[in-house]
Amino acid sequence: MQSFAGTTLDPSRGPSVSEMTWLTSYQDVDEALKAHEIVQGGGGLRDSEPFVGHGLLSLSGDEHFERRRIEAVLFRRAALERYQDAVLAPALHASLATCERGADGLARGDLQRLLRLALCRVSAALVGIDGVETPAVIDEYLSYMDRLSMGTNIEWASGDHREIIRVGRKLRAEFDAKYIQPSLRRREALVAEYRAGGRSAEQLPTDLLTVIVLHKNHFTQHSSEAMVSEVVLFNGATTGTITQAVPHVIAELSEWLAAHPEDRPRVEDRQFLRRAVIEGIRLHPASPYLIRQATAGKQLRSGRRLVAGEYVVLDLVKSSRDAAVFAPDPDRFDPHRVPKVRIRPMGLTFGDGPHTCIGMSMTIGDGGAADEDAPLGFAVYLVREFYRAGIYVDPADPPRWNDANVRNEYAAFPVRFDNLAR
Repeated sequence: MQSFAGTTLDPSRGPSVSEMTWLTSYQDVDEALKAHEIVQGGGGLRDSEPFVGHGLLSLSGDEHFERRRIEAVLFRRAALERYQDAVLAPALHASLATCERGADGLARGDLQRLLRLALCRVSAALVGIDGVETPAVIDEYLSYMDRLSMGTNIEWASGDHREIIRVGRKLRAEFDAKYIQPSLRRREALVAEYRAGGRSAEQLPTDLLTVIVLHKNHFTQHSSEAMVSEVVLFNGATTGTITQAVPHVIAELSEWLAAHPEDRPRVEDRQFLRRAVIEGIRLHPASPYLIRQATAGKQLRSGRRLVAGEYVVLDLVKSSRDAAVFAPDPDRFDPHRVPKVRIRPMGLTFGDGPHTCIGMSMTIGDGGAADEDAPLGFAVYLVREFYRAGIYVDPADPPRWNDANVRNEYAAFPVRFDNLAR
């Protein structure tokens, strides 16, 4: 049996997205994201349940609020500064060193590969997986992440969902035994030492596994598998979202700079780069749609009525290109764009309301124009560093799309670097 993007193997978890009500305007989608009567109906609650069920994405209401409160420590400024300076910066340097030089002396590589090599170390540091350092381990780790991502993103997968789940369950168990459990045992020992008075709170690692050990009852109250689900979710999200976003930004910004050479000197300007990243993410959201379910009847301000139990699709692509908000030319990349109303300039890519993406500041920073020392946001930092290295998108060797799912992502993105030191 073949199941395609937007379908579910269990009809009790909702119909195919093609049979659901689609909300496409910015106003409707934004209101649905903020409404208490409209709760999570997709991630972790449909075919992705074996992979991220009982994880942050699948929760609603008080449980979701409490989970976010517990995990917020991972996204505070001090933690983001450490990840950026101590992990991402050296990891990117090592990643760029893998580029091959041609007869012309210029370095070449695949942007997708370069991003994944750098960001997998950030993912490992964020979740607390130890030992992801040598090339061989990094390649193995990335292999697990790639294959597990088919399960975590199964809602958008166009292949056979039963086969994805069968293979994914086995991989999840292997990943747990090989990577999660050894690192988890080390955190358990550190937390035991802390609780015995032999270690201060400041001496504990700032990572997800430590947070899980400190709040074990919360994570295991519904399922013993919830800890693994959360690690798999966070591990893939850190790498996947930014790896998907940065190539879109590079592609759009490269065309913009060719047409607007007066902006080229601004690739060192953190605010210009942040706006460029935000605009690229607005046009190319990591998830094309979200699934929600109404727990009670609800009439939106537009007049559209939802009945209790109804599933709805929130179209993040169309709502983030709504001309009522993003005119003129809402489908065109413009790093100087100012929305017509007072909203987040990235549209609804990161969601809104209680389910606003917890990693938004990690991706795009906090936007403080006066605070030059604030973390840039990983996507902004990466775009800046790639332009410092002289990134060039060769029209003779164009990027290629990934057809394995309906997410708007590249399978390969060849680039060269004109300023990369030997």
